[in-house]
Amino acid sequence: MLGTPHYMAPEQLEKSGEVDQRADIYSLGVVFYEMLTGELPLGRFQPPSAKVQVDVRLDEVVLHALEKEPARRYQQVSQVKSAVETISGSPASPAAPNGTRPFVAGRQCRPSARTIFGGSGLRWSCWF
Repeated sequence: MLGTPHYMAPEQLEKSGEVDQRADIYSLGVVFYEMLTGELPLGRFQPPSAKVQVDVRLDEVVLHALEKEPARRYQQVSQVKSAVETISGSPASPAAPNGTRPFVAGRQCRPSARTIFGGSGLRWSCWF
């Protein structure tokens, strides 16, 4: 078994012979959740928007990546990329105060003109 336990997909811990790219997508979901909330998604956890002020559409991306069953997760990382690009290319829901969007736990963020995942879209500039 290779990996950091809290970032490992359930199938890595239970059936290591049945691991594929979807385990990496699960780990990405853990990183997203931690970036947004400052916490790891352990046990029964709330969606990010219930813990911090973020666009509620990010909940679907994070929770879909964190599905326990690999078949219910995103099947390809390109699907995650498309979901994030769709969110970054349209107005936030709900809008955060003063036109800012907290995106990283404890920080205020605004979109910048940089690209995300090497494609077109927005990247966030964040500060404390």
